[in-house]
Amino acid sequence: MDIRIIEFISENMQSPLLDQIMPAISRLGNGGLIWLAVAALLMTRRKHRTAGLMVICAVALGAVLGEVILKNIFQRARPFVDAPHFELLIERPLTRYSFPSGHATSSFAAAGTVLRTVDSALIKGPVLLLACAVAFSRVYLLVHYPSDILGGIVLGLLSAYVVYRLFSRGRNTAGSQTPE
Repeated sequence: MDIRIIEFISENMQSPLLDQIMPAISRLGNGGLIWLAVAALLMTRRKHRTAGLMVICAVALGAVLGEVILKNIFQRARPFVDAPHFELLIERPLTRYSFPSGHATSSFAAAGTVLRTVDSALIKGPVLLLACAVAFSRVYLLVHYPSDILGGIVLGLLSAYVVYRLFSRGRNTAGSQTPE
């Protein structure tokens, strides 16, 4: 199923324009740096400081669980290894293993946190759109299977949820209701 989806994208969605855009979108997710920048921007406003800190914690939790633990347990080869006829538009990723996608994990750890903690649609919409674009770019660029992306989304949202619960518990014991 994964290969069929990748082949469908390659045959029906690839274009010279997207071949230029997708590597740039993917690079935004490298190392979760865009999400740390989002967290830093959130922290510039008093109202969103806790949300920014939570984004950092959720991205860090997702990275530890995904990159350090799960990738080494599953040791799944990347699509271009299993199907060498695929031509890459970017350099081969530094990490050998594919499942779960670190880009999708960090993207949805950040997006899940923002969606739960920030009340502005002007912030939520672009963050969610960027998270989806980063995750999709990894399949488009043939460095992840769709199931790697799905696994990363689930892990990222789970990381966001765990961090939210931990911060909520801490706030409730301090006399406040929920994180800002």
